[in-house]
Amino acid sequence: SFVQSRQAVGDGTLAGSVPVDIDGNTLLEHRPGLIFRFAQNGSAVGIVSAHGALWMPTGFDEALRFIAMTREFRAGEIPGTITDNSKVSLARRLIQDGFVRIVGE
Repeated sequence: SFVQSRQAVGDGTLAGSVPVDIDGNTLLEHRPGLIFRFAQNGSAVGIVSAHGALWMPTGFDEALRFIAMTREFRAGEIPGTITDNSKVSLARRLIQDGFVRIVGE
């Protein structure tokens, strides 16, 4: 079922609600109560928490390290060699997977 396919995240909400109107200026924050860390596994890098993991190719190393260590940031501030569109897409994925949320929501 839908509910079984979604995990409760730090503040008790369900992951999976993705805003379509985010851009590089959207201010994001780690979900309250959710602890995650940067991890490497062979040819992949990721963000790992008790609620799940997001694995990406090693080209996202700098971006994911920044996200893991920065509690509040704008999508466009994500560093690395990825394009601006990729930064926004990554931000959407982080929201969808429940790692971050838009500040004020």
